[in-house]
Amino acid sequence: MIKNNSIKASNTPTYKVAVLCYGNPSRGDDALAPMAYEYLIELTKERTDLLLVNDYQLQIEHIVDLQQAELVLFVDAHLSCVSPFEFTALQISKQLSHTSHALSPEDLLGFYQQSLRKMPPPAYILAIKGKSFELGESLTKRAQKNLHQAQSFIAQLLADSRLSSWNSLIAKTLNDN
Repeated sequence: MIKNNSIKASNTPTYKVAVLCYGNPSRGDDALAPMAYEYLIELTKERTDLLLVNDYQLQIEHIVDLQQAELVLFVDAHLSCVSPFEFTALQISKQLSHTSHALSPEDLLGFYQQSLRKMPPPAYILAIKGKSFELGESLTKRAQKNLHQAQSFIAQLLADSRLSSWNSLIAKTLNDN
């Protein structure tokens, strides 16, 4: 499901921020990003400067979404997080690998650069700690708490979506967590 998905033919971005949430709501804590998306729909219903995207996985076609934004935020559930959530800047992948399944955010940025022959917008990931990703499971209690903390952080990000603010929040979350 996509909100504000009209594409304007222009070299300037249409949206201040594109938020790409991806995960499978049928796989336990993998539902964290789709649940964050639902929260964002409510939080931002009056805003027209955001592009919200929810999908099971990242695909090459999401380059179109990136083209429309000044900043990009990927939201995903991660097993490897130490903290309830981690916010980091992403680097462009130099060694692109594409399968018939999902791309990493770094790969998507690399395909953007390769196919459009220009730098993608600055991109970040908000990784929300999950524990259980089995098919048919519901969200764990710990993941629900992590989601609540991440939602507060997302609201903070979107309240001030300047590149300098996001970069300063990386340092702050590293110190806090």
